[in-house]
Amino acid sequence: MGSQDKAAPMPETIRQEDREYFASRQEKADAILADIQSLVGPDIGSRRISVLEVGANSCFIAQRLASITGWDIHCLEIEAERLLKYPEICRSFKSLLADATAIPFDDGSFDLVFCNHTLEHIVPYQACISEMLRVTRPGGFLYLAFPNRDRLVDEIGLSPAKTKANLAWYFDRAFRAFTIESRVRHHIGLGYGQVSAACRGQKVVCLSKGHATRYLGKTARGIAGRVPAAVFDRFSPVGVYLVEKR
Repeated sequence: MGSQDKAAPMPETIRQEDREYFASRQEKADAILADIQSLVGPDIGSRRISVLEVGANSCFIAQRLASITGWDIHCLEIEAERLLKYPEICRSFKSLLADATAIPFDDGSFDLVFCNHTLEHIVPYQACISEMLRVTRPGGFLYLAFPNRDRLVDEIGLSPAKTKANLAWYFDRAFRAFTIESRVRHHIGLGYGQVSAACRGQKVVCLSKGHATRYLGKTARGIAGRVPAAVFDRFSPVGVYLVEKR
């Protein structure tokens, strides 16, 4: 099993307004797996490992990963309406309604924890990272992706479709639902220094350049192909990190 597997047909239960988002989460799941494989090895997808997704939304990413890996996936989400929107998908996993700053699992419960574009919405992000590391076993991995604070080019503007989708999201949700501090952080993002400090000396590897070539728009892919990784990783639109728990 691996990220090259053909995407499964879209479930008929996915509402029209969510179909584009569902398809994008399938692509993101493939990119997440490829990011992890690039550092850990290609066989990680076929291993029977215990995995936790923090900020699972309606479990669209977990649904794709479960179909192309051997992973035993748990999903954690703080908003009940997101888990209830597609119960037929969320029921496939051990889905929990819980706060990411107080994860209800024992220390070292998971081989892999991943958090995709959720950390920037959590005001005490250090507490969230600490909790995710706590439930990761020694030798396991924590995958983080979020807007890069030091980016030179925002995701908005990389393609017309992405610009339209992102702007719609900002106006429809960000300025209505999130606290002012959370809104600002979502726009500004986090940086390598903040991640390194929050990970308290763990091994932190930046995977932003590889992620850009697999997932971001044509402009970002073109820049990534011409810029050294050390430079692109610092100024990429999206910060992607794999942390090895020591």
